[in-house]
Amino acid sequence: MKQDLINRIINAALAEADNLKIAITISLVDLGGHLTALRRTENGSFFGIEVSKKKAITASQLKMPTHVLADIGQKIPDLQKAFDKDLNILTLAGGFPIVIDGVLVGGLGISGGDFNQDKTIGEKALQAI
Repeated sequence: MKQDLINRIINAALAEADNLKIAITISLVDLGGHLTALRRTENGSFFGIEVSKKKAITASQLKMPTHVLADIGQKIPDLQKAFDKDLNILTLAGGFPIVIDGVLVGGLGISGGDFNQDKTIGEKALQAI
């Protein structure tokens, strides 16, 4: 991912978190699931770093938003058991694949609000693409 794209996503996420008046952590990973950017706002949770990173990895590697994967896991308990065994998979809302012109280029993870807030912030951030 190019730095301009990374900056646009992070700035949009920060703007929405500011609008919601919450502290967040933002992680971006590349196609291989490797961290390319991390931004933690003042008063962001210690746990937010790892949680946002795992959400981004999950979304990029499984090519679906984490809230969608959570829904699938609820419908297919054996799949959820498989998710639970892999410490890199986290199906809490707030993880999104980053797709440009139909091509997967990485993942975004947001942590800091409740699940709906993390999802909303991620959706707003992706609108900046």
